[in-house]
Amino acid sequence: DIPLSTGSYEMAYSPINKHIYLRSRVCCTCGAPEADAESCGRMGPSLVDVMTGPNKGFSGNGTCSNACEGTVADTHGVFEFDTVSSTFLGSHNIDSKFGFGADPVASPDGKYIALLGNDGGQSVRILKPSKNGELSSVAFDIPVNFKGGDQGVVITDAVFIENDVHGDIAVFASSKDNDIVMVDLTRDPPLVRKLTLTEAQESTGGRDRKIEWAPETNFIWVSGTDSDEMYVVELSGDGDISKARVSTTLTGVPSSQLIFVENYERKRLIQMMATRNSLARNDVSSSNGLGTASLVLSIISIVLVLGMLAKDMMKKNKNGKPQDTIDTKSLGSKITS
Repeated sequence: DIPLSTGSYEMAYSPINKHIYLRSRVCCTCGAPEADAESCGRMGPSLVDVMTGPNKGFSGNGTCSNACEGTVADTHGVFEFDTVSSTFLGSHNIDSKFGFGADPVASPDGKYIALLGNDGGQSVRILKPSKNGELSSVAFDIPVNFKGGDQGVVITDAVFIENDVHGDIAVFASSKDNDIVMVDLTRDPPLVRKLTLTEAQESTGGRDRKIEWAPETNFIWVSGTDSDEMYVVELSGDGDISKARVSTTLTGVPSSQLIFVENYERKRLIQMMATRNSLARNDVSSSNGLGTASLVLSIISIVLVLGMLAKDMMKKNKNGKPQDTIDTKSLGSKITS
């Protein structure tokens, strides 16, 4: 059982240490000015045993789970569980001057665990997993300073970009304002930059703004559900997050989720063109007299591949109009509504 908790829901996993990070859900007092939570939630009060916070030991009318998140009873935040020894190693919370409780999010390789706190979007705590059996340490507290939030978790999505050009970048999005926050985690302290998605006065993020990186490209997609917009953010090719910009705003695009899907057909066709072109260059440089014939065959093959690409693009274009160029950095993202 999770210590001093009624359960858990949000969780993350790091393959580096084989640990699971679970958000603790607790019980608390409610419904009065001096209570842990002002509201008892939709279900109203019930008989509970409070095991954490200033009212620890209280038995009586209260509430549990969601209504207690971010309250003074949310003292343990996120528990760290070792899957090898099946033991809880300890817990992590955000900086208490901002609030209590957090949702854990892991980078794909497990190098970083981000705690998205119940602090109105003020800060993100980054944990650094160590070896198996050892409690993770606090690496950074990142001031993201999103606007317009209450004491809830207003950071609704995060992505981690890890490659040779950009190093390790974390990008956070909020439903409460129209900024995203980019963090260069390779620096100490981390470099933090904000980017405004739109000049709209009200947040376009809806209840749950989503963000997605298209791997092997410099593009990040960010949803604007309330305005049926999609913002395409382009990262600089030199890895400097300060140079990121909104390169495109798509309109009339209702969405609730974002997911990247690799276009393997186009990738294979481009690889075929590159292989044919390489073979043609090698044949031309040879002196066996067959170079010209091989070059002609290679050119014909490239033309056929280009024709297949053009046909594919025309088929997928809603207006039936051919595209002017073939973009080898196609985002390949799939928007679902």
